[in-house]
Amino acid sequence: MKSFVAFVALLFVTLTVCGNVDYDRCGMRIGGCEGRVCWMTPGTPYLCEGDLYPSSAAASLSLRVTAVYLTTTITIIDTVLENSSIQPGFLYTVKFTIVPNDILAGEYLPVQAEIYHTVGTITEICVGFHVRVEQLKK
Repeated sequence: MKSFVAFVALLFVTLTVCGNVDYDRCGMRIGGCEGRVCWMTPGTPYLCEGDLYPSSAAASLSLRVTAVYLTTTITIIDTVLENSSIQPGFLYTVKFTIVPNDILAGEYLPVQAEIYHTVGTITEICVGFHVRVEQLKK
């Protein structure tokens, strides 16, 4: 199995990218999340993984993560994944880490994650899910 890894630590905005929030069937997982809503604690890193069987070859993939906050869609990540060339017929795993910030503590956010060919319009994975950022205890 071929794998490549992209580590992303977000220190400004809170998000999550799929996972063991009943989204395992779509090929994406978030460590420590279960159920319909992923409860996250500010400052805690969450390993996110997405498995894909590409539909066609690509020189590179990109990752885009967006969240809706106060009716506005905010792009949290939109980056090219280094060393991410793919060929059909192989299983690939994209890995990255998310670190929620306390700015959105107490908020409930719809989030969408997409892995797509950097050149062209082919989307390999696109999933939506909900995140609840826990309040910090004082």
